[in-house]
Amino acid sequence: MVIACADMDWGYDYDSSFTPEVYVDASYAPLFFAPRDVFYDIVFEDKYTTRFNDALVGEWITYLKGSTLADTQISTMLLNDGKTSGINDAYNALQKKQPLPANLAAVGSNEKAKNFVEFLYHAKVIDSHQGRQGGTATYEDTQSPGSRSTAKADWCLCTIPLPILAQIPLNVGPAMGAAISAVPYASAVKVGLQFKRRFWEEDDHIYGGITYTDLPIMNIGYPSTGYHSGGKGVLLAAYIFGINAMDFTAMPPEERVRKAVEYGSQIHPQYHEEFDNGVAMAWHRSPFTMGCFGMWSDESRARHYDNLCQIDGRIALAGEHASFLGGWQEGAVTSALDAIGRLHQRAVAQGEKA
Repeated sequence: MVIACADMDWGYDYDSSFTPEVYVDASYAPLFFAPRDVFYDIVFEDKYTTRFNDALVGEWITYLKGSTLADTQISTMLLNDGKTSGINDAYNALQKKQPLPANLAAVGSNEKAKNFVEFLYHAKVIDSHQGRQGGTATYEDTQSPGSRSTAKADWCLCTIPLPILAQIPLNVGPAMGAAISAVPYASAVKVGLQFKRRFWEEDDHIYGGITYTDLPIMNIGYPSTGYHSGGKGVLLAAYIFGINAMDFTAMPPEERVRKAVEYGSQIHPQYHEEFDNGVAMAWHRSPFTMGCFGMWSDESRARHYDNLCQIDGRIALAGEHASFLGGWQEGAVTSALDAIGRLHQRAVAQGEKA
């Protein structure tokens, strides 16, 4: 399941229990609000990730039943990144026909387990075709350009962002096809800057919160954790939308960082002296999304939304773009749950024909 990034303005008057702190690694803590703070009106929710992870792991364990992988191994491979779980090493060993890492030695003797590793390592869908009895996705290993592999299933729940999906050959009806091509994606840029010290606290007595500005960087977000901790600190130095985001997107990443330092120094003169390093992300430059989130207009939603969300043969779509909570994790999750439920009902209703 792909869960969309939440990319709207934040505020204490929003009703949502999907808080960003739940979904990020601890190393990102300076860029997000503290878990102990109730940032939304309802409550801070710390159980959703575990619930969805358990369901995801359970489904894969069922699929891989009879393979050489233990349930605990499957869970580790799904819930940890490729480096810590050994997927990267296992994949490279399989490609070079070398001995596998000891913790994943069982992979080598089972074709289904090998395919599982390959999917987890890195796959790019290049074609999807459905028939009366199921669907077939053709994908390319991005580490081996030109390679072709296929995966077959009775049903397809597709969470690929629409700008990417619109470029993939897909035999759906004209109504869904038109809907896929009808939704532009928002431009957004984030810049994170690391500084030699937490000068905003030490010099300016700023503890958390946001500075809004009419400069192109639009705002600066301050960490609400680790107050007065020694050493380096990180600021969300820009969170940019609209025309300003398009301007930043056109820049090389290093120039985006330089501009964030330049503009930010007009608010905090300490920027230049205390700057250590930075990173910039422009969503339209991501080859996996080509934009931040779907931008429905009232007209396009009235014309295309129902067609996008319908089940077309054996294919259904899910994601924040297929919800009324665009740009939010909650929209992506509720969309997926709804699509899964409708697919299940149809499969059950068709009985043996499913």
